[in-house]
Amino acid sequence: MFDETRPARRAIRLPIRPARWWAVAGVAGLLLAGALASSANLAVLTGLSVPTGPVRITTWLHFLGYATLGALFCAALHAGAFARSLGASRTFLSAFAVVAGYGLAVELLHAVVPHRTFSLLDVAANVLGAFAGSALVWTVASLLYLRARTARPVRPS
Repeated sequence: MFDETRPARRAIRLPIRPARWWAVAGVAGLLLAGALASSANLAVLTGLSVPTGPVRITTWLHFLGYATLGALFCAALHAGAFARSLGASRTFLSAFAVVAGYGLAVELLHAVVPHRTFSLLDVAANVLGAFAGSALVWTVASLLYLRARTARPVRPS
């Protein structure tokens, strides 16, 4: 049954943890669905009716949504083999660039969707949120790495 002339098969390990990427895809999908829905439908769903104050509530929602996406994306990249090949700072920059680009692309969709309007304030909120979320995960991961490294006993030479 066992042929010794054939090399043994090795298990294929994916560098991706699917559960983390499902969370990223879910948040990205919610952001896209929210971007394509009409403002009236969103007001009914969220209970937020009239934007008030110098910064609209929807701008804060943009910031929080893209901060969440940035944090999840950075955490998913950091946990996989990509972090070992890229390094910590490049992982952060990659996550930030991808999420900020996604935010810009979604906001550009507003220019072509009839019931939505393009807003530079929303683009700024998307980019700042992507930066804040990615930076938070990068900072926590860096601090945990430093803590683990300093907790190791020093071996005498």
